[in-house]
Amino acid sequence: MIVFQILFASCLLIFILWKWKVSYWQRRDIPCIEAKFPFGSIADIVLMRKTIGEVYDEIYYQLGDAPFGGIYRFWWPALFVKDPELIKTVFVKEFPSFHDNDYYVNPDVDPILGLNPFNSKVFSDKEMAAHSMTFFLDGFETTAILLGFILYELSLNALPQEKLRQELLKVGTSLDEFEFDKIHEAEYLDRVVMETLRMHPSGTSFARSCTQDITLRSADGREVFVEKGTPVILPMYSVHNDSKYFPNPDVFDPERFTEENKATRPQFSFFPFGGGPRTCPAQQQQQIQQQHQFSTNNNNNIINDGSNSSSTTNKNKQKLKTTKTNNSSSSSNYITITNNKNNFNIINNNNSSSTTINNKKQLQQPKTKTNKTPKTNATKTNNHK
Repeated sequence: MIVFQILFASCLLIFILWKWKVSYWQRRDIPCIEAKFPFGSIADIVLMRKTIGEVYDEIYYQLGDAPFGGIYRFWWPALFVKDPELIKTVFVKEFPSFHDNDYYVNPDVDPILGLNPFNSKVFSDKEMAAHSMTFFLDGFETTAILLGFILYELSLNALPQEKLRQELLKVGTSLDEFEFDKIHEAEYLDRVVMETLRMHPSGTSFARSCTQDITLRSADGREVFVEKGTPVILPMYSVHNDSKYFPNPDVFDPERFTEENKATRPQFSFFPFGGGPRTCPAQQQQQIQQQHQFSTNNNNNIINDGSNSSSTTNKNKQKLKTTKTNNSSSSSNYITITNNKNNFNIINNNNSSSTTINNKKQLQQPKTKTNKTPKTNATKTNNHK
């Protein structure tokens, strides 16, 4: 009996302590998502019922018009930032307060990924290997994934595909003609890459750790005091697909990235590479590689999505006759992309070669809009307790 009483008292004490910990944001009058024992706000992630991107996307819309809100990862509080100006503050303006990523890899367990390539000026062999691994993951794997999604989107959107193709044909028809400067003059190619990054970013969010106490102030004057050690979540995928910044976000429209259209929205409504001093180190290399590989391999390709492929191919062949260049040796490939539940296949109809690409769209589900309001105790957002 005594053992049972001790066990019951211990469980009750743990629950009371947990309830106190998950009232952190309520005690500061910050809008927040109610925590559920014992997982906090991320039960669906822990139980593998939804991806991180799906859960964060639901939180994004549950917080309504609030520029920020609180969530709980088990019993640890984390700040969820929605406002692009606050995202800019975290990345750039107050970088000294958020210079650490919110993850840790023990160098003794993984000496390659555990070494932070931003910390040293003199590098050992292990640190050089860590740099190389970081560069490879940031620049090559993401490039391969993105090239697949560019093909996927162009196969579904004939007009952007033809416009891009015409631009590339003006640049050249052979590999030798695609010089560095010429590729960078291909403005529509850059827009296609940026729009694909908006719809299919390589990740769903960024997370920074607060390294010193700071007060963040949103554009509408609301404030939140962030204590040292608090994780700050920046939901990239949700911001990229918010109709407030990108009308009809499910539509592939490279014209969103003309200089005129970019000027109509906040700078950090689009941040596929992060921002500030810790911008993705392989950003330039990745963009150059994407543009060069796509332009040199696809200016003579016509892509369709596999639906009624024979008629589509015939239409494309007819269209090609009106756009042929003076290079009589130039030939065109007809590429068919077919989509199934988990993969999409890229088939070259001229030589019957085939490539299968994992359909990452299954991992980045469309945003789930909901009118459900988060449970919160107050409306004030300026209490610095």
